[in-house]
Amino acid sequence: MSCFTKILSYEAIEDLHRNLDGDKNGEVDHFETEKFLRKEFNSGDAAKKSRMLNSDDPLISLTDLWQMWRNNPAFNWTVRDTTQWLVSLVDLPQYVDLFRQHNLDGRSLPRLAMQNMSYLTDVLGIQNPIHKKKLMLRALDVILFGPPRR
Repeated sequence: MSCFTKILSYEAIEDLHRNLDGDKNGEVDHFETEKFLRKEFNSGDAAKKSRMLNSDDPLISLTDLWQMWRNNPAFNWTVRDTTQWLVSLVDLPQYVDLFRQHNLDGRSLPRLAMQNMSYLTDVLGIQNPIHKKKLMLRALDVILFGPPRR
């Protein structure tokens, strides 16, 4: 991983941690995780997913979240793996060439998950708000919970 790519990925994880950390104390607890998941995923299983995320450590620091991401199998996805995810799970095959052109591999997923969607809009040029939201949520899911099990 190039130094620049690593910095961008870390900054995106930092953005995610900042959004998870509702009380801004530097650590994310089970309740903050659950609240974030309910808001972002509009999910009935937010409590269950929150327990999964906080199972190893009840308080998740930025360093913890970065390590969780570095140990996530999706972190090592190739561009091919990422485009396969884009087609089969995100269901947005129209962006495959764009992902290839920008060499988007697993390490790029945190940038796709940024709340302000600036990377999706400004760098990738994706304008459709539904597509941007879908990409953001699917990337968030992979970052927080790992790739889907086949």
